[in-house]
Amino acid sequence: MNTEEWGKIGFLPRMDPNRRECRRKAGNDGGGQPAGSGSAAVFIGWIQVMRNVASVGDHARLTWIDPAQVFLPAGRISPPLWRGVGLALFALVVLWPQAVQAQRYRLRDGRVLEQSAVVVRDGRMIISLGDGKAGAPGAEMTLPVSLVVELECPEPEELRSGRAALAAGRTGEALLEADSVVTRFAPFSRVPGSWWAEALVLRVRALAAAGRSEETRQGAAMLLAAAPRADQAALVRVAVAGIDLSESKTDAAGAVLIELLRDPVSVEVEVEGALLLGEVHLAGKEWEKALEAFLRIPAFHGRRVDLMPRVLLGSARAYRGLNDAGRVERTLLELNDRYPEAVQATTAKKEFLP
Repeated sequence: MNTEEWGKIGFLPRMDPNRRECRRKAGNDGGGQPAGSGSAAVFIGWIQVMRNVASVGDHARLTWIDPAQVFLPAGRISPPLWRGVGLALFALVVLWPQAVQAQRYRLRDGRVLEQSAVVVRDGRMIISLGDGKAGAPGAEMTLPVSLVVELECPEPEELRSGRAALAAGRTGEALLEADSVVTRFAPFSRVPGSWWAEALVLRVRALAAAGRSEETRQGAAMLLAAAPRADQAALVRVAVAGIDLSESKTDAAGAVLIELLRDPVSVEVEVEGALLLGEVHLAGKEWEKALEAFLRIPAFHGRRVDLMPRVLLGSARAYRGLNDAGRVERTLLELNDRYPEAVQATTAKKEFLP
């Protein structure tokens, strides 16, 4: 069946030789079949198929493919071959997301266990070997979790939603999300591929934001004892510095923050550290240093608009210390105009208005 016949049944449009898509200027500008192999056209069709794949949660669906954008040369692909290609692509887009999301335990002897077949309890992995008969329990095998040398697991959704909640100031929600991941991965806290340390970082930061001093220090000590990555260690040290600052231990907080910001660090460490260092300098009446710390955020991380209310309030306080009334006024106007619902806008009204 040629392209014209496919068009009659509505699967492909009739190919107009005068359309630009159906011509290829490679020595002649005539209509008809473009130069190049059929495999190239098939490849173009595959690209268009993949561009129309929409992911929905843990599943996937195929959206309608605009056939006018897929060129299939006449006589090059038979209907059975096209059906085979379609089935292969369908299996790829439906099964691939599930395969990627699967969690596996890799054991010391090279065996790999699927998470769905394992129950972790009291430091043991309980593996079901089959259903029992006549109501009897199925056979089970028990292995110590110490046999696991690597986890194959995508980032838990709770971590992403927990970070978003923390950024929005919902510390309680962030704690719940962090705790669920900490508990799940606790038996594998030091196993490569575990998300325990990342979840504990989120927990410590949420505790610090909530002002829960002792729990923040305990969580930070637990993480640092587990030899975390440098960026994870830096984030919890910044959180503890924030607690020190809230308890008027400005010298201790300042020493940690200056040390951390001296070398290249992650964006999150830099922005949070700079804000806290600005507060440290305000407490020490070092107005110019405070202003320099606050203005690092718009200078180097201008897209972090979520931090601008804190930057503007801190900058206004620094300008006030420098007796620059004009800049104080302009900074407060920007804070009130752009972020009227922010906590810092309310604080500024109470602090600066007579």
